[in-house]
This record gives sequence, C-alpha cells and structure tokens, in this order.
Amino acid sequence: MSADSKAKTVENVPPPDPASAMMSFWVKWMEEASHGSQAVLEAMQAAGDPKQLQERWAAAMSESAESFLRTPAFMEVMRQNLKAITDMKRMQDNIVKDAARHLGMPLAEDITGLFDRLNSTEQKILKRLDAIEERLQSIETNSNGSPKKRFGSGASRGQEGESH
Repeated sequence: MSADSKAKTVENVPPPDPASAMMSFWVKWMEEASHGSQAVLEAMQAAGDPKQLQERWAAAMSESAESFLRTPAFMEVMRQNLKAITDMKRMQDNIVKDAARHLGMPLAEDITGLFDRLNSTEQKILKRLDAIEERLQSIETNSNGSPKKRFGSGASRGQEGESH
C-alpha cells in the first residue's frame, strides 16, 4: 500500500466523539447496575419475609456460636479459667481467715456456730422451764385443788423464745 491510500483510509474514519463515548459508558454501567439490582431484588423476594430472614440469621448465628462454645479448645480454656478463679477465691479466703485469727476477730463460721449453740441452749432451757411449770401446776393442783397460772402457757413462751 502506498502512503496515499493509508492517508485516504484514515481520512474516511470519523474522529471519535467524546460525548458519545461517555454516554455509551454510562448506559452500559446503568444496564449492569440494573441487572445487579434486579438479581438482589429477586433474591430478597425468594428469601421471603424480613422476619423469616432475621430468624434464619439468628438461628445460623446461634448454631455457629454453640458449635464454637463446644470446641475442645474453648472448653479447656474455660476449665483453666474456672480453676484459676476457684484457686484465687480459696487463697483469698485463707488470707482473710489468717488475718482475722491474728487480729482476734471472729469469722462468720464462728458466729454461726455460736448462734447454733445459743439457740440449742435456749431450747433446752425452755423445755426445762415447761417441765418445771408442769410440776409446779401439779403440786398446786394437789394442794389447792385448782391450778394457778404463773408465767403463761409453755407454748406461748416457746413462741416468744423463737423470735430472733
């Protein structure tokens, strides 16, 4: 080919129009975006109700979390943490007990034991008083013929003794 024929073919092709190229780009982009949006819309319609979608998502998350929480690695870490916590609590209790003993302060278990002993002693005293009152009433009945009421009935005294 000669140089003249090359020049003629280049001259026959019109120069590219920037406006039409830009318009063509945006038309193609809008078509593709429309197709993508249509696909999402169809998927949402297939998925159904948003409430069902939320329930499915929650079920999937719940299953995933449960499977994670049941893994041997997680269980081992939890076992170690719980053991460390209980060991720390035992150590703290021992420190508190030792400090209280050195300072001469009573512990809760000391007070509980004291309360139990006092309550037991109170119940024994009330029973003995009831027995003494019954004997006194029988003596008075034998000597006078009718019993006199001195301290009230034993049942009412027992009820008063149990209120703390």
